[in-house]
Amino acid sequence: MATEATWTADMEVKLFRAMKGHKPVGVHKHFQMAFIHQRLQELTGENLSVKSVWDHLNTLYDLAALDEMEIYSMPTEEVDFSLPEDYISESALPIVDDDSSPARKRAKASTPQPSSPGIKRKR
Repeated sequence: MATEATWTADMEVKLFRAMKGHKPVGVHKHFQMAFIHQRLQELTGENLSVKSVWDHLNTLYDLAALDEMEIYSMPTEEVDFSLPEDYISESALPIVDDDSSPARKRAKASTPQPSSPGIKRKR
């Protein structure tokens, strides 16, 4: 079971080492926290709860303000999707009936018919 951490100076140093390369703000903050949490457990050897890590980071930083300051690279407005006209006209091919193709007609004509009157083949 996860334990609540007693945050010492040594634990904070290990937390900062675990955070190296992982920023727990923005769209991916929960994924980043998963990496931080795993690394912190490896460094400390303790089974810490993720909540205790979040709580301690909130005492050190204003995570809500940092989250708002985060720049998102994704567009935030919705745009209706449509294919370009040239793509539609180039890719629109007529549907060909397989039985009417010249190759199919030749194949049917060259197929031998059964010699036994009891066996009929479907065409």
